[in-house]
Amino acid sequence: LGSAKNSPLRPSGLVDGTADRPMRGLSRGTCLLVFLDALVCSRSTLSVGPECPHSTGFDRFAETLHLRFLPHAHSPGLFLARFDFEIEANLSPEFRADQFDLFPKSIGKLLNAHQSIVSFEAALTQGRWKDEEWGPPPREFRPPGALLVSAIDSDDSGEVSLAWKYLISALSGSLCASFEGMDPDLGASSSRGRPLGVPWAESGNQLRFATLPYEPVCTENLTPWMKLLPCGDLAGLARLISPIPVAESPLVTLSLSVHVQESTVVMQASLDVVLPLSSAALGFSGWFGADATYVPCPASDSSSVRLWSHDQPTLDLLNTTAPVTVGPLAGSDGYVVAFRMQDFTQLKGSIDVPTKGAQGPAPWSGALSGRQHLSSDRLSVMRDLLSQEGKSERTHGRYLLRFTNPGTGVMRRVLFMDQLPFFIRPLWHTFHATFQGPSGAVEEAAGVAAMQLLELQFVPSDGGKLPTEVFLSVDVPAGGTVNIFMDVLKNFLQLREFSSACEKGFDVGSAAWLEQELPHGTGGSKPQIKTEPPRVSRAAFIGSLAQTGSEWRLRFTEGLLVLVPMPDFSMPFNVLALTSTAITFFFGSIFRLTAAGRLPHWVLKKEDVKGSRFKSVFRKLSVVALLGVAYLLAVTSDQAILALREQLPEVIAGHVVDNLMALKPHVAILAR
Repeated sequence: LGSAKNSPLRPSGLVDGTADRPMRGLSRGTCLLVFLDALVCSRSTLSVGPECPHSTGFDRFAETLHLRFLPHAHSPGLFLARFDFEIEANLSPEFRADQFDLFPKSIGKLLNAHQSIVSFEAALTQGRWKDEEWGPPPREFRPPGALLVSAIDSDDSGEVSLAWKYLISALSGSLCASFEGMDPDLGASSSRGRPLGVPWAESGNQLRFATLPYEPVCTENLTPWMKLLPCGDLAGLARLISPIPVAESPLVTLSLSVHVQESTVVMQASLDVVLPLSSAALGFSGWFGADATYVPCPASDSSSVRLWSHDQPTLDLLNTTAPVTVGPLAGSDGYVVAFRMQDFTQLKGSIDVPTKGAQGPAPWSGALSGRQHLSSDRLSVMRDLLSQEGKSERTHGRYLLRFTNPGTGVMRRVLFMDQLPFFIRPLWHTFHATFQGPSGAVEEAAGVAAMQLLELQFVPSDGGKLPTEVFLSVDVPAGGTVNIFMDVLKNFLQLREFSSACEKGFDVGSAAWLEQELPHGTGGSKPQIKTEPPRVSRAAFIGSLAQTGSEWRLRFTEGLLVLVPMPDFSMPFNVLALTSTAITFFFGSIFRLTAAGRLPHWVLKKEDVKGSRFKSVFRKLSVVALLGVAYLLAVTSDQAILALREQLPEVIAGHVVDNLMALKPHVAILAR
């Protein structure tokens, strides 16, 4: 297809500097479309008409596999595998015209139809990172369930709402998940999945997030996710992903994020999964099994493996002549060994790299000695719903928030956002806060004073299905702790609001907070009212999703299980049983009086006892004899009957003759 620079038959994907680049990763159908596009462009140059746009380059696709051994896990050994896939495309006229190279069509069309969507992150998580067994997590994992974070560049609420609906609909199909449960217009079915906006966003931007804590994650989400990749699960690193081990994993996180920049758009798809390590096998088979095979993806610009090691590995331990890069791991103790994927498959001692050498103390050793061994410089947020002494846990509770900053010399600003479901009613007059500084001194505040110190904002519920939105801002000094308490009431719910597992309680979505490290010398150990509210720019919010190199960090708490008052679930059955019984008695009585007549009741009926054969024959003969006697009486003359008076004994002769004479007229009438 014309490698000449100015050839009219040149496809739109070949531009200056890329004319000799092979069309790798394109299927036959794509090549046919390129040829037809070139043919149309060639015809348009020979006639009067619109000029065909020229492409600015191919899409770039890179895939990376991160492997991290979990040395403190129980036997068999486990390791954390992170599959990273990144596609970068230019925002060219062809892209805006829905002509894509490697970028997924479903995501590209969404961005073109709603160009106000500048960034979003969707995550599906099952399980939790076990700090007490695996040590501190290498990165921030999203809470269990479904999570969606978006940045929309618009002030129009109608446009923002429309873009949000299209976004959740596109993700529901692309990931086969229930993101449509985050639609606020679905009513009661989405009362616990409504989007929550960030009130500190700069003017012109709408930053929001929503969670579904009860969303399950299974292989049905993995299959459409891999279809977004250029080679799918047929080649590349995705070929190493086996659905059954993923379904059995104690931790699975499936994420899809898109960031629109000035001239490019980047889509990153990642999978974090904890898998068992086969110690009996060597090299590549020990990680992914003996049946695992790697086939390079022709569309990828690079395919690499990054192997984490506690100690710096030596060349003798690696035992390879392939190009290897060894460097320290940023922000953590350890080293990263980088390979090309094709070289990694041939490496026989890859399992020895992370398993040999010192592994440090076990995560639970600090807990046994009364010290905390986990990461000591991270801000921790505890969010819980406690019970009140002397009151039922199903009707009363106490909302607790605790911000702990164990960092040394670094004050952190926290912008906290939470939603209380409609069945949890906060009692604002009980709002209470305590502030503990590094020296251990504790200051207390209650009521309006505490709300002012924390810059509390809230949007109350409408009394129906809308939740209560809570926002607050606080600066936590290094070594300080901020505790917030508030009593709540739990409303009675209707029977249809409960699921099948009513005793489990209700799932409440995660809360979120934006965290920022303040410069040294900012603020003090005592809380103060800020002169001006903090602001979060769109760029800072998008950078917070990457968790590295950003002014702000977006983090999430765990979800909650809330017990609420339960109705009498047997009452519908009792009402139906009583009503059915009353109707049955009433109908039976009316039917017996009107339709049954005078027939004897079935209880009073006697069963017919069958007699012997002799009795039946005797009864029939008796009837015949009686009829014969009646016939003889009818044909006998009166003189013959009177003559019987002299033949019979005198005692009975008179009675017999008189009766026969009296019956004869009647018998004669019947005989005639």
